[in-house]
Order: sequence, then structure tokens, then C-alpha cells
Amino acid sequence: PKEFLDWERGQTEKWEYADGRPLAMAGASTRHLAVTPQLPRLVHPDRAQPCRYRDQDTKLWVATSQRFFYPDGMIACPPNYVFNGAIDNPTTIFEVLSPGTSSYDQGEKFGHYESLDSVREIVFIDSGRREVRLFHRSGPAAEWSFRRCTDGAVNLPTTGIALHLDDLYAEWNEIPEALDSLP
Repeated sequence: PKEFLDWERGQTEKWEYADGRPLAMAGASTRHLAVTPQLPRLVHPDRAQPCRYRDQDTKLWVATSQRFFYPDGMIACPPNYVFNGAIDNPTTIFEVLSPGTSSYDQGEKFGHYESLDSVREIVFIDSGRREVRLFHRSGPAAEWSFRRCTDGAVNLPTTGIALHLDDLYAEWNEIPEALDSLP
């Protein structure tokens, strides 16, 4: 991991780290880029609490699998900084899904995220249709519950934040689908 971090400092692209090697991150679609910037505007943890929102430029370190990820957003209470600004204790993780990465994000990457004891919520925001999927972990057995939302707001129980879909998808609605595909 240290060699990766030293190497990454000299790169112009964004890279994740898995299985001892760097993995190039794919560019985001126009619809993905319309949704992601809304998160810091809409996700405001109570300033009286030590929770802080971190955006897609903050690395997440998963020690159990020795991996670095760049989620689209995270909330940590408070952020525990390790390895050059990476954090290792988010309570809530946001991923904006793209067609090319959706299966990986909701499958293998979900497995890495849930291995972190601090994680209570994983929020998948679909960039192809108006849909948010919330996975919430609670209770003594730390079991996951699931909620799918296509209208109204998704309430994040851990932080008390209501993520309103009209606001989240406001700019997304203005983009023709054709912009995300080649002619």
C-alpha cells in the first residue's frame, strides 16, 4: 500500500488499489456527473456532531482486504485519517452506479465495504434511472435491511439525513440519454 500511495502521487488519473496492484478508474458518464456533485450540497451531517462528509476525492482504506477505494461520497464520525488522507471508518458510503460498474459496486465492492465495522449504511444511487437503494445495518446481530426508493426521500437513519430524490436528480433530468452513448 505504501508503494502504491507514493506512486499515485505522481499520477494525473485516479487509481484504486487491489490485490497489490493499481486499477485505473473508468471515466464517469454525463448522468453520473450530474448526480455526484449534488451529494455534498444535500448531505449535511449535523455540525454539532463530529460527523463529516467526504467526497469522491477521498480514499477509503479497507485494511482487512488491503484495498483503497474512491467511493462517490462518505460520512465519517469523525473521519479517522490514515495513509495520506485516506479514511478507514465511514458510517455511510455513497456509490453512484454506472452501467459498466454497477455489478462490481453492488457485489464485490459491497463485500469490502461491509467488512468495515463502522459502516452502517451503503447508498447506491442509480445514474441510469431515478432509483436509490439503501442498505442499513443495525441491531445486535448487525443484519442488513434494504429499502428501494424511486420518489420522495431516502431517510438515512444513522445520521438523520433525508436525501430528497427531486434534489438529487434535478440536473440529471435535463440530460438526454443519448449523451451517454456513442452514435
